[in-house]
Amino acid sequence: MEQNKPKTKFSRRSFLKATGATSAVLGLSGLGFFGYEAGRDPASYTGWKTFEGGDQTFPRHRFTVNEPPYEKVGPTRRVDPRSEIVFSRLPTFVRYWRQDPRIESLPEHLQKYYQEHPEDLELDLENIKVLRPKLMADQEKYGRTFLLAEAWSEAMAAVVPPRITEPPEKADFPYVGWGRGQEKLRRPYKLKSPAKTSRLIKKIAHELGATLVGIARLNPDWVFQYPIPGRGLDPNQPLEIPSHWEYAIVVGTPMSWDPMYANPNYGTSEDAYSISRIIAYRLAAFIKYLGYAARPHTPGYSYDLMVPPIMIDAGLGEQARSSIVITPELGPNFRAAVVTTN
Repeated sequence: MEQNKPKTKFSRRSFLKATGATSAVLGLSGLGFFGYEAGRDPASYTGWKTFEGGDQTFPRHRFTVNEPPYEKVGPTRRVDPRSEIVFSRLPTFVRYWRQDPRIESLPEHLQKYYQEHPEDLELDLENIKVLRPKLMADQEKYGRTFLLAEAWSEAMAAVVPPRITEPPEKADFPYVGWGRGQEKLRRPYKLKSPAKTSRLIKKIAHELGATLVGIARLNPDWVFQYPIPGRGLDPNQPLEIPSHWEYAIVVGTPMSWDPMYANPNYGTSEDAYSISRIIAYRLAAFIKYLGYAARPHTPGYSYDLMVPPIMIDAGLGEQARSSIVITPELGPNFRAAVVTTN
């Protein structure tokens, strides 16, 4: 007589189910762990896996534009950086105001500006009377607390390209030869087509370290009325736009995320400033060697033009309510430079 085998509480089917569930849990745990580790790597914040941008976290071609994504609705006026750019206006204001604290003592262009914008006069006075003394006091009180952040900023600022000391008609063009008076213009290299030239420039810019690269025809409205000091031009004479400033190449690099997370009120911009400066100067050198004119416009104060609207023209992002540009890859956490060329 055949005896019935006792039933086991753990069948083969149950074993396979348990094994599968365990494997799934381990797989998800491993995926989560490695995803977390990858997320901690600052390189993963930039949206690129290669210098050339071959692997992107999103399809940037959707943002490509053939013309500026806005309409001109009225008359335009070029910006006067002497008064309308705070980084140029404030040092001049402070210098004159400390000598004679009266509106009449200021240069004529500042007098006119403050008459039209009295709210900015109040802000600039507050900067002198309140913010600067508080900044000095905070530096004295907390300076050592942020020593590592300052050391990082100092290190990133240690390599600075030379200043442009000649006007565009001289500084922008590639010369060859040795000795004063013996230089001659380099013969331009014949490029196959605008489309292939664009791809070449973008490839080189990415290889040089740029995360963002865009190209647009330069809109004259975005060029300053007057040059900023230290650009080889007289800052008190109107800036005549050179005919060879036909195109604008925009390059951008991300700010380091971790210092911003750790210290949003004391973060430094010098890391991305420095990298974008170096990329722009290297890209300009590359273009000049091909025989074409090129002029870098770099942060912090070495611009002859406004960068945000040029970025929008190049399809790199959109203007935010704060007047800065927000990009799909980096949001607003980047610094940009421009190279004008023909």
